[in-house]
Amino acid sequence: MNEDNWEGVARTINRRMEFLGINQTLLIERSRVSKAVIRELQYNTVNRHRSPRTLEAISTALELAPTHLDAVLHYRKPPPIPPTRTQPPTPHPAHDQLTLRDITELELDSRKLRHLQHRLELYADNLADLADLLTEAEAHLGITRDTP
Repeated sequence: MNEDNWEGVARTINRRMEFLGINQTLLIERSRVSKAVIRELQYNTVNRHRSPRTLEAISTALELAPTHLDAVLHYRKPPPIPPTRTQPPTPHPAHDQLTLRDITELELDSRKLRHLQHRLELYADNLADLADLLTEAEAHLGITRDTP
């Protein structure tokens, strides 16, 4: 492909900002990239060559690998997303419980907690939908669950 994927860059920036619960002002502060350039990239208004350092600074500010946005721009598979401070710790064994101490160690403000709660509610809804689909598939295939 000859054209660069600026739309993908904009989508990645916006999704990551939403995930991290940060606004444009904070992204500008973290990346030290001008407001005009951030706006152009975030809204995909000007498609022109950018310094690799610009995309690297924004990637790093978004807690992504430094080459992430450059990979998206050039239709390459981006590096894996590293764990962030805003992601809850994953309990190790399935029976472990997430404790209040685990949550307070994340140092989240109320907005980030609301965002995390919203995401968890979406995951719960998706799991419920998947459970319903599995039940329908079992019925369609004539599979019955062995009950104790």
